[in-house]
Amino acid sequence: MEYSLKNFFEVSARWGLTPEQERLIIGVSDKDEVGKLDEPTPEQIKYILNIYKALHTLFPKNPDLADRWIHTPNRNVVFENNPPIELLKRDLAGARAVYGYLAGQLSSPFS
Repeated sequence: MEYSLKNFFEVSARWGLTPEQERLIIGVSDKDEVGKLDEPTPEQIKYILNIYKALHTLFPKNPDLADRWIHTPNRNVVFENNPPIELLKRDLAGARAVYGYLAGQLSSPFS
């Protein structure tokens, strides 16, 4: 899977992210900085794309639900009743935590 900025913005559009959320997720402070980056934060982009793929694997018959999931408050202790987007906006560790949760759901015999 290619981890490009173009792919990130495609997922961002599907998720309905704001420009501010995009900047926080890829780790830049100014909109102009995004345009200057050749390949920013490839690890963050990798996690975002893998989160997107995991969600569409978990909800194959409901892509709208898969795309809304990051904005929906989650009672799991990982999220503390916040939407997963809040973890994604924090830092790379937040993206890892969201992906780790989804990877666990994918490997669960109850999912």
